[in-house]
Amino acid sequence: MLSRAPPNVFEEIRTAIAAVAAGVNRDMSKPHDFTAAKCLVELLKDKDELNEAALLGFAQKAKI
Repeated sequence: MLSRAPPNVFEEIRTAIAAVAAGVNRDMSKPHDFTAAKCLVELLKDKDELNEAALLGFAQKAKI
């Protein structure tokens, strides 16, 4: 993308990419608490309901 950008837009694109990358790094570096997720998985396991369908459901809802 940058290689095709006109010179007057190049720096704006580079700055935008850097800002997005910094935001992603900031969000990804936050600590995450998976306590509730672990409890739910254990409950499903105990009820013999931890299966491919349950995992697919979590993935589709971005819960994992």
